[in-house]
Amino acid sequence: MLSGFRKKLLGILCIVIASLPLTLEANVYTLVPRPMHTAPGVITVQEFFWYSCPHCYSIDPEFEKWVHNLPKDVKVEIIPAVANIYWRKMATLYYTLQDLGQLSKLHKKIFDAQHLSHINLYDPDVLKKFLIENGISWEKYQKISNSFAVTVRVKRSEDLVKNYGIEGVPAFVINGRYRVSVETIGSEKELLPAVSKTIDIARNEKR
Repeated sequence: MLSGFRKKLLGILCIVIASLPLTLEANVYTLVPRPMHTAPGVITVQEFFWYSCPHCYSIDPEFEKWVHNLPKDVKVEIIPAVANIYWRKMATLYYTLQDLGQLSKLHKKIFDAQHLSHINLYDPDVLKKFLIENGISWEKYQKISNSFAVTVRVKRSEDLVKNYGIEGVPAFVINGRYRVSVETIGSEKELLPAVSKTIDIARNEKR
């Protein structure tokens, strides 16, 4: 009798354990409301961030290391998210510096200015002073920031945020289909491991 009970209990445990990977996998990502088509043979990872976001600032050093160790079939695109006027200003700053060839030099400095020095880069006068101190012409910055090329990319970011249903950052979208964020994972520490797992899921799906 006891032996039979143990066998039943073991059988139940086996069923539960066998179902765990599926449960964990389901908790890793959320399917986006409007999936986007991606190129075959490549796994695309889009990171959405905001310079004033503390989580984005916290994971950025680890994210850079993580990117360098990705497989060759993974393509990463970093996108400054646009959801309101404040995010739009930081997205404009990002893309303008990108076109000026100054992004790699100032990316970390902007994060530090926001979170360590608490400099209000949303104030045009403060931003002007910050850029000039870092060797960038304010006149040239203004010209590029109002250019068609920057405007188009800022609008694209806004559209992607809406299509993907992104409500907070940092957020990652894999192959235009799977969204991974602190909200879906519940832990900043587990965010990048969850993205890595979702990359594997996307790769297996394409085979």
